[in-house]
Amino acid sequence: MIKQKALLAAALVLGSGVAMAEQAYVGANLTSMNFNAGQDLEAAPTNLSINAGLVLGQGISAELRLGSTVDADEFKDTDTEVEFNEAGGLFVRASVPDTTTFTPYALVGYSSINLETNSAGGSTEERDHDIAYGFGLEYKVAGNMSVGAEWMDYYRKDGVDLVGYSLTARMGF
Repeated sequence: MIKQKALLAAALVLGSGVAMAEQAYVGANLTSMNFNAGQDLEAAPTNLSINAGLVLGQGISAELRLGSTVDADEFKDTDTEVEFNEAGGLFVRASVPDTTTFTPYALVGYSSINLETNSAGGSTEERDHDIAYGFGLEYKVAGNMSVGAEWMDYYRKDGVDLVGYSLTARMGF
């Protein structure tokens, strides 16, 4: 039910924004997903996500992200592999308008993750969601293309933390 509500909200936000959008953009993030469940249960799988956004007004965007693990990692001193089959979210992005070369921004929104662990004893899968927030800095390469770096706190519940450090690329149209 929560997933259906989130998808409906995403459709409404992005759908209503199409009519009034000044600009749309697409991009990709390569992210080190630092997963910490305490007691030496730490791993850092690498995720690749694709994002699409609509600029709704000066410095405000709605952004949808969908991604998956491209390089799994293991918990220290174990044979348990960690990966995120699905990781995504819907975010509001606020940036400093009218900057020339560097653009700082902040994000807040809803994230959803599907964590899978694999070991000799079998595999488990867990899906959950949380409020996410972060910030980044983009460098305008040329015209409507930019690259950057980003920090996001995707998930923080029940002693489990998921923080991402990303390299980003974005192209507006």
